[in-house]
Amino acid sequence: MYVFRRIHIKKYVKDVINVVIKTKKKFKIIIVFVCIFYIFLTVILKKYKNQDMKKNNNYEYLEKKRILIPNLVGKNFKEIVNNIDEYSIVVASEEFSDDYEKGTIISQTPISGSYAENNFTIVTKVSKGSEYKVLPEIQKKTLSEISLILTSMNLIPFEIRQPSTEKEGTVLGYYKHSPNEKVKFGERIAILVSSGP
Repeated sequence: MYVFRRIHIKKYVKDVINVVIKTKKKFKIIIVFVCIFYIFLTVILKKYKNQDMKKNNNYEYLEKKRILIPNLVGKNFKEIVNNIDEYSIVVASEEFSDDYEKGTIISQTPISGSYAENNFTIVTKVSKGSEYKVLPEIQKKTLSEISLILTSMNLIPFEIRQPSTEKEGTVLGYYKHSPNEKVKFGERIAILVSSGP
């Protein structure tokens, strides 16, 4: 196509030159300018065509880099964040959920099944676990053991001392609560401790 165009231009220029030789001086100048303009226009159009081709090639390259967004709902956030390369993941908020364990992803944006370019970010909402906790049995446990268990459940233990026939420091039970009772996240839990007889 390009070779044909060059031959075509050469033939056109020869024809123009022959006409110029045979015509008057005034028309010769006009014809020369028309010829130059035609050649200039051909070169410019070819240049724009090459730029369009480059743009199309870049678009195809970008299309190949698009990635299918995975489904992260129901997966543990900490496990995923350490095993990803093609995208990043952030926590936008945390909320209570009876359906998902603590640290599990509840929702994500963008949703799975759509496509995004490489190095995109998935914004997630992560579970804080159930809003309600079940109080464990505390008999035959020390105050420090019980405090550690309740703190790990995101409850706030504190002690209330009262006289008892038991020796000082013995855990007597809950105050105003009982084992297997459901209590709210962050609730203060009183533990009765013997102050001795």
